[in-house]
Amino acid sequence: MFSSHLSRRKVLAGTSIGLLSLLLPQYVFSQISAASVSILEVDGL
Repeated sequence: MFSSHLSRRKVLAGTSIGLLSLLLPQYVFSQISAASVSILEVDGL
């Protein structure tokens, strides 16, 4: 019981880390692209 609970937590942690590593770069890229777009708009004005 205890060992299975521990392995389940390991799987959960690994899944959440995998999701973060997938989603975080997309979020960072969208933030960077939005910032560059706003900078370009300011330059255009």
